[in-house]
Amino acid sequence: MALFLGIITVGTQQFLQRRKVEQVTKSSTETYGDAAVASKNWEMFNHEGKLVNHTTYTGKYQIVYFGFTFCPDVCPRELTKLARALQILEAKGYADEVVPIFVSVDPKRDSPALVAKFIRQFHPKIVGLTGTPHQVATFTKAYRAYYSTPGPTENQEDYIIDQLASSGFFLFEKNYNKKKKPNKKKNTIFF
Repeated sequence: MALFLGIITVGTQQFLQRRKVEQVTKSSTETYGDAAVASKNWEMFNHEGKLVNHTTYTGKYQIVYFGFTFCPDVCPRELTKLARALQILEAKGYADEVVPIFVSVDPKRDSPALVAKFIRQFHPKIVGLTGTPHQVATFTKAYRAYYSTPGPTENQEDYIIDQLASSGFFLFEKNYNKKKKPNKKKNTIFF
């Protein structure tokens, strides 16, 4: 767990430090094309019941985790790691530049109120997202995440969701979804 926290903290710090240097030096680096991940439009409800979309968190680094409130052990363990990483970022003065996002992949059971209650167990800064089945499917497709819901012959009330993204976090730069026009005089690609 300490190794994971170290990796996420160091990675986030490196992103933040690189951005500060680029702002000062006005780097000549350009981005070409659209991002393959998280480049699509989406709308979800946050844990306060407010509609948010793909532009809501632009301008902040985003740490995105997919899970569900009925998750017995993996989601709580991973959100505890995220909370610890946030404490480290707060101590180093970077907390205001980061928005941690918990995305429920269980729209059938996870209302905004239930997501709010769940995420508050870990850290007050974590934002919870949920939505209709269509909204969740659109969001996870945009982030290239995987999840499965119970089939028609399975228990529809007491089930576990299989999700590939439960073993890690997605970290996105502040303006990952802003489109930039390529500068044909430069052939540098920045990732």
